[in-house]
Amino acid sequence: GDLAMAEKEFLELLRIYGGHGVGYYQLGLLYERMERPADARRSYEQFLIVWAEADDGLPEVPDARSRIDKLL
Repeated sequence: GDLAMAEKEFLELLRIYGGHGVGYYQLGLLYERMERPADARRSYEQFLIVWAEADDGLPEVPDARSRIDKLL
């Protein structure tokens, strides 16, 4: 329910575990809920960078790409 607190927690986790790609994806989803499209787009882009070598078939990768396209 407290989106600002959730954002703070995600940012802290990413500060500690910066290579945790799913965290960037989840943060992007959160920013969309907060109606912050530029932040959402940056988070999805960072997710795709971190997960550049992800296994084929993981649904988060095409979903993030699709969400970026919709946020442009």
